[in-house]
Amino acid sequence: MNKTTGYYNDEAWKTFFKDDDAIDAIARGTWATNATSTPYLAGGRRYGASKMCAVMMIRELQRRLDTDSVLRQVSVVGVDPGTMYTGLIRNSPQFVKLLMFPLIIWPLSYLLAWFYRNPAIRTPARSARDVLRAAMEVDPKLRGAYLNGTELSSIAREAADAEKSENVWEHSVQYTHLTSQDTILRSWA
Repeated sequence: MNKTTGYYNDEAWKTFFKDDDAIDAIARGTWATNATSTPYLAGGRRYGASKMCAVMMIRELQRRLDTDSVLRQVSVVGVDPGTMYTGLIRNSPQFVKLLMFPLIIWPLSYLLAWFYRNPAIRTPARSARDVLRAAMEVDPKLRGAYLNGTELSSIAREAADAEKSENVWEHSVQYTHLTSQDTILRSWA
């Protein structure tokens, strides 16, 4: 995605978690503000950071589940549903809401489905099938994985960093005020 958008071309944006302050800034919405660049670029950067945090949490949760004698049979897998025409665009600018999605994205999602096994633009039904397939699949290689539709997705080097993933986990526990009464996971803290 970065190749298309250029969200992270500038060296300042290539590493999200340079220190603990970055995690706090991402969590509080003060990382990549509109004052740092155009709202389009800043918003894309924040979205990318949130997606990377989700990938890191998937991997860290799977690691913790794997060490839990009671929960080690549980698998966690994330699925990127792709771009699709849903009600989520209701707060978008009029051009996006009234023209781009209904006249371009929606028809394109059906057209691409005929030519590609795993298109970037998908119908909601296609994305729902991908999520259900991932939920029902019994495959050890999917444990802690992130899928782009039906395909295993490569992840950024920073998202694969075990120490940074653990740090994101620990901060998330603090932000959510998670306690032992909230989970049966033994290695939650």
